[in-house]
Parts: sequence; structure tokens; C-alpha cells
Amino acid sequence: MALEQIRQLIESNKDNQDVQSYLKGLNPITPEGVTSFLDTAEGKKILQPKLDAHFTKGLETWKEKTLPSILDDEIRITDQGDADHDHDQGDGSDQGDKGRPREPSETTEKHLIKNSINTN
Repeated sequence: MALEQIRQLIESNKDNQDVQSYLKGLNPITPEGVTSFLDTAEGKKILQPKLDAHFTKGLETWKEKTLPSILDDEIRITDQGDADHDHDQGDGSDQGDKGRPREPSETTEKHLIKNSINTN
């Protein structure tokens, strides 16, 4: 039987389950085959959205569970530094040198960042 006859036979029986099972047995799915496919443009097109969704879920979990404690630790450290700095200012007023208002502290900025993250 010539190759063209085999192609015609397969094409004419493409809906036949026995033919489909036989053809799948000729080229079984292997880890190496899957990896090779995923390295192609078509494979990446299928895989990338799944990777993005997994990463996004992991990032959201990290933001919910880990980021608040990191921010709290940083705010606590900065608050201690600001408290030491405020003692050096004398009267504790909101006026800096030469009667000008002080710039917002890092603590204030971090509180704003934390609140904006928690509201998103």
C-alpha cells in the first residue's frame, strides 16, 4: 500500500474511533513531547495565560498575607526614628526651620501607601 493510499484511508476514516486510537498509539504523549510543544509559539500562546493567572493569584495572596506585616514593621521602625527626631525639635510644633511647615514624614507617606493598597 502506497503512502498516498494510507493518507486517503486515514482521511476517509478520520471519525472512526478505531483509526483515531491507532494513530494516537503511533505518537504517544510524552513529557518531552509536551515540553517541546510548550516551547513553540503555539504552546506559549496556550500556556502563558495560565501562568499569568497563577502568578496574579500568588501576588494577591502575598499582598494580603505578607505585605501588611512588612509595611507595619517598616512603619514601626520609621515611627521610632521620627520619635527620636521629634525630641530633637524642641517644642514639637509642626513648624520646621525658619517657621516653614515640615515636609510630610516617611511615616505619613507609608501610611498613605498602606491605606491605598488596602483599599484596592
